[in-house]
Amino acid sequence: MGEWWARWKETWRVWWRKRWRSVKVTVNGETRSRLEVLARSQGRPLEGVMGDLLHAALEQQGQSPQASPWSTLTPRERDVLALSACGYSRRQIAARLVLSKETVRSHLRRALRKYGVSSQQALRARLNAQDLASIKQHLLDQQ
Repeated sequence: MGEWWARWKETWRVWWRKRWRSVKVTVNGETRSRLEVLARSQGRPLEGVMGDLLHAALEQQGQSPQASPWSTLTPRERDVLALSACGYSRRQIAARLVLSKETVRSHLRRALRKYGVSSQQALRARLNAQDLASIKQHLLDQQ
């Protein structure tokens, strides 16, 4: 079982890296302390704040930053996020999409992580005009 488990873990690790292609940044010392204070004051994870800083740096250098997080969401995450952005509670979303509350919670948690925020309220505040237009179009397509 040990050999099988090691092969499975390695396959999963490779797949995960290819899927997310994340940038690994290490920040130490005073800079990290300041970023942690900033993240706490905004109620956001440190990774989200660092992502915003990297995004701004790429824009300033004229490079194309990564696409909106909306484009990285699965169809079901989009459904859940669209209803959440309209102010629906988890229970209401679950009833409307015929899902369990735990499934809705799971979809929301992944969407929050992709947007780099820690709460639904922070997510609503972070949605930009492009995302809101995408959400509106998504809701219209469903009707």
